[in-house]
Amino acid sequence: MEHDSFIELISSFSVSEPIRKRDDIWLELPSGEIVNFKIRLSEKGLVEKVVDENKNEFLPELWIAERLGRLSALARSISSSLGNDTVFVAPEVNYDIRWAVSDEPEEGITSACDILKKVIDTPDMWESHIVYLTSNAGEGKTTMLEKIAFDYAENYTPGKGKLIVPITLSGKPFIRFDDLIVGTLANRFKFTGLFYSSFISLIRMNIIIPAFDGFEEMFVESPSGAAMSAMIEFIKEVKGKGTVLVAARAAYYEYQNLTTQSKLYDAIASYPVAFSKIKIERWNKSQFINFGIQKGFTNEEALRLYSSVSQIFGKTHPVLTRAVLVNKLYTLFEESQDINDFLSTAPTDYNEFYQKFVYTIIEREAKKWLMKKTTGSMPVLTLEQHKKLLCMIAREMWSARSEVLSKDMIDMITDLFIDSENLGADEAWQIKTRIKDHAILRMADSNKSYFEFDHEDFYHFFLGEMLSNLIINDYNDFFDIIRKNRLPKEALDSCVHALQKEIPQGLLLSLHERNKQELRSSYARENASLLMLMMNEMLKEHIDILGIVFETEPLNNIKISNVCFKECIFSSLKISKIGADVRFSNCNIMEIEADSNSVSNVQIIGNTVINSLHNILEDHIEYSPRIINSILQGEFGFVFELQGESTFNKSITQQSDDRLLLFEKVLRIFFRRIEINSDIVNLKLGSTKNKIFWNDIYPNIKNIILDEVQYRGGGNQKRIRIICHMGKIQKALENADGSFGKFLTIIKSFKK
Repeated sequence: MEHDSFIELISSFSVSEPIRKRDDIWLELPSGEIVNFKIRLSEKGLVEKVVDENKNEFLPELWIAERLGRLSALARSISSSLGNDTVFVAPEVNYDIRWAVSDEPEEGITSACDILKKVIDTPDMWESHIVYLTSNAGEGKTTMLEKIAFDYAENYTPGKGKLIVPITLSGKPFIRFDDLIVGTLANRFKFTGLFYSSFISLIRMNIIIPAFDGFEEMFVESPSGAAMSAMIEFIKEVKGKGTVLVAARAAYYEYQNLTTQSKLYDAIASYPVAFSKIKIERWNKSQFINFGIQKGFTNEEALRLYSSVSQIFGKTHPVLTRAVLVNKLYTLFEESQDINDFLSTAPTDYNEFYQKFVYTIIEREAKKWLMKKTTGSMPVLTLEQHKKLLCMIAREMWSARSEVLSKDMIDMITDLFIDSENLGADEAWQIKTRIKDHAILRMADSNKSYFEFDHEDFYHFFLGEMLSNLIINDYNDFFDIIRKNRLPKEALDSCVHALQKEIPQGLLLSLHERNKQELRSSYARENASLLMLMMNEMLKEHIDILGIVFETEPLNNIKISNVCFKECIFSSLKISKIGADVRFSNCNIMEIEADSNSVSNVQIIGNTVINSLHNILEDHIEYSPRIINSILQGEFGFVFELQGESTFNKSITQQSDDRLLLFEKVLRIFFRRIEINSDIVNLKLGSTKNKIFWNDIYPNIKNIILDEVQYRGGGNQKRIRIICHMGKIQKALENADGSFGKFLTIIKSFKK
């Protein structure tokens, strides 16, 4: 280890600068302990050995990990905290990592565990590796991270092993990274005495691998006070070293919008980093049966349950493929081996099914809350009262912007509930005692004195139920609640489904009029607008939406029709989700995804701007406004009324020339890595197109857009990186009119 690097690393563990006197070095640890040691240098000036107080000699990496980092103690804490009593079924995965894709699986790679361990055990000393573990909610991301963290903690060996540290956001929308990490170590793993800077040092040494869970919506505050993407901030901290796992619903680089990508890329361009994705697939029959066997059922019982459910709902229904629902289904099956009554009456519509599924769980819970009377036992609460109590808990979580609540807060909510229902002392004692063991709630992993819903799906369900009650009873209270934050799609689904049974007269008009009173920057406007769009799928009334900034999700899960958007901004729109009678007036659409061949009657009016058109079917992106508009008009039936007249003719539909399309495809590879080896380019382009790129395109953009950097691996390859500001590339693509020659001219003009 280099001498300066060694001093920098040990300084991150010390309260103050290390004190050096001749051969001796002193450090003061956060615990107050003074550590005295010597170092022995090689002939080249490298730190060869560390000699401790007892004159024992250690390799510098081992001494830092064990003496300063105390990783053996941390391994025991992680192992004890996570335990090994969780039923685990390894899911199948679809992956795209630095050296392999699931279409061409490596020998010995059969599950998510195998590929994750291969990634973790294959570090790259030249760049950071950010690995996204993606899936929808309830499909096993958290369980997967905790399982592999437990395995590594159990098998940790000083000097050889490494540790994975799960760090959960727990619904906090805005928090500093240092507080979150140090808080997780102290509260969840009962491990103190490690600075945030020490944690970063251990990551850079590839001894600790953080596993961030639930960060897709998160922004952190940097020490300077600026707000930026969580992962960008962290990449800057680790300075191109180490491996990081991130559990999220989508990897950030999957968004092909160059406007978004340019901001992200330019922010991390100084740090060598590569991104990979491991996508968890939904469960199949084998995993459903395996889970049941691990839960204590026989193979015949699990098979009987699977057959009963699949005959009614089909093999792809979420209750058979989503881990969280499978778990609850087996719980119902365990309590009542004959669940045909539930299955025979369960609807096939997912939202309706899910509501009945949750109500069934609560109904069974209500039957356990019994109070003895002279005439016999009777339930403490009705089903409706259970729902009301859980809605009150969900509301408090939303208001507090946290998915966990303390015991004291739970007690206060139950007191308010008891008072509102005029319940007696006996009922009050039962409720306050039993609520903490409710089937829908559990103790939080991060802190055993806090409680959370058993899964975020249940939290979002009761949040939506609560909102539907407010819409019917108190509009002002409803808008006070939805100002807090952006509502999850699942909460909106739950709200809309609950309203189907009792849609207030003139709901859309009332929401529209009340929404106009909100500030444009208010979350309430966005949330109410999304709710209006979702309700309009049923009501089919014309609505106007004014001045809203729409993120990619949940808008692209809503079929929009009979709506006029005015002065709105869209991150991304899918053609398959645009129905009849849709107008965009003076809007900014960053990206339209042509994900189907359906033809829409869409009107583009006024100064509406479309930044890019991503043809999913043919896998290329257009940035020229003239080409974008002509394709949308000629192939998808869009009608343009810019400045009050039709500007484009269907007969002029075209696309960019082959060289510009090929360059754009190479550009997208850099969304995944800051620096790229030539073999990666060749793999992505294929044998024919890679020759065109290297012979015809690369010589024209070398030293202007791309440049070579030092290649440190084996063999003879080029290693290239972007040297031009991504924003300038975007501007040139927009103004090139599909011509590679014109694109080059514009880029070169920026260099003058």
